[in-house]
Amino acid sequence: MAKLPDIVTTGLRQEDLVGPNGELPPAFVETLVRTTNLGLRSLASAVTPGGGGGLTFSDNFKATVVTAKFTHGVATSLSIGSLPQCKGVLMLGADKGHVVIGQRLQGSSAPGQVKLTLWFMDSTAINISASAVLMTEGIISQAPTATASSSQYFSPSVALTGVNSAGALTIAAGGAVWTDLPNMSVSFTPRSSSRQTVITWTFSAFATGGGGVNQTRIIAGATTTVAWNFFWNVVAQHQSWTFQHITSTSQIGPVGTAATVKIQVQSPAASAAAFNQDANDTNSIMVREVG
Repeated sequence: MAKLPDIVTTGLRQEDLVGPNGELPPAFVETLVRTTNLGLRSLASAVTPGGGGGLTFSDNFKATVVTAKFTHGVATSLSIGSLPQCKGVLMLGADKGHVVIGQRLQGSSAPGQVKLTLWFMDSTAINISASAVLMTEGIISQAPTATASSSQYFSPSVALTGVNSAGALTIAAGGAVWTDLPNMSVSFTPRSSSRQTVITWTFSAFATGGGGVNQTRIIAGATTTVAWNFFWNVVAQHQSWTFQHITSTSQIGPVGTAATVKIQVQSPAASAAAFNQDANDTNSIMVREVG
């Protein structure tokens, strides 16, 4: 193999560009042409379909970038522009830090359009600007399923709170008045109608007056649960109680709508036990989707 001249391996110098009489040396011209030709042939081999093992697409591959406003779970019509068809989509991102966790591309009855549905991590997202690459190749959903059955896209919702010092609270014996427990209220947004919701709450307290029954219950949105009994055998002694309730999302509220979940306690009529909390008591609640 011929050895490359120094002009190629070491770079150009001022004396390489001109001869003794100021002319352009023939050797330089030859080397420049050969080197340029080699580079162009290598580039062509890399990008030409079927040549040199370069990346290739089918002859009809085309793409266009679109930006539009999207609402969680709602199909948005998009123009495919000059594309002959659209069967694939690649998301480029969404505005305001919103994370796209699911997408579905559908055909449209309108010529030159497709429908794109996005699901965001925040199920309350409305009119969020997002960009996507529409492509002529891919898979399009000809018979999309209902949004409610697409729960695999949504991560379970969780809400929790608590306090390690409940503070002073007294619920009179036999008063039959439902009272909110301090720091036992959370805002919970269901994300899927196909999951169950588990509500777990724990509190400590002590009784005064005498032994007897007290009751606790959940207020979840517009739903009020049945009452759970707990009984005091000993007064003036701090005790801890834990309860768990499993229910369907429909009992909490509509998917994507925040609902307040809180815990209440009462001393029912004829009970001799007053419910008490002080700085030595704790409260906590956790609401989570499962399944």
